[in-house]
Parts: sequence; structure tokens; C-alpha cells
Amino acid sequence: QNVATPLVLHGGSDVPAAMLKKAVRHGIRIVNFRTDNFSAFTVALRTTLKKDAKEIDPRKYLAPATAAAQKVMEQKMQALGSV
Repeated sequence: QNVATPLVLHGGSDVPAAMLKKAVRHGIRIVNFRTDNFSAFTVALRTTLKKDAKEIDPRKYLAPATAAAQKVMEQKMQALGSV
């Protein structure tokens, strides 16, 4: 660790895992992945609504979108050793 104060990395989306791991070794303690999270959520939401454009129950189209975003975050946590 190169710094005494924990640091936050904003904009971790699309940063290669090796670079993120290096950043963590040097003091980054929080990494934000908003774009990756939003992208997974939105793609899953659009896919679900495209399958059934008449669906009106938000539980049925938000659940797959939330699950997709959660999967991306779990993968990021696994890659960074945060699991």
C-alpha cells in the first residue's frame, strides 16, 4: 500500500482487471462501476420488454434487469478478490 488514506476510484468500468488489481494493491479501496452496472441493467430490461412489450408488471421486467446488474457486480468483486 502506497498511501495512508483509503482512496476511491471513480470510473472503474472498462478498466482491465489487472490494472484494477494493481490499483487496489496501491491503496484504492472502493471502485465504482456505474457504467458497467447501468449497461447490464438496461440491456436486460430492453431484452425483457422486447420479448413481451405488453407486460405492465414491473416485477416481471425489473427482476431480470436487477439480476443482470448484480451478476456484473459479483464478477467485478470476484476479479478484485472482494468475495
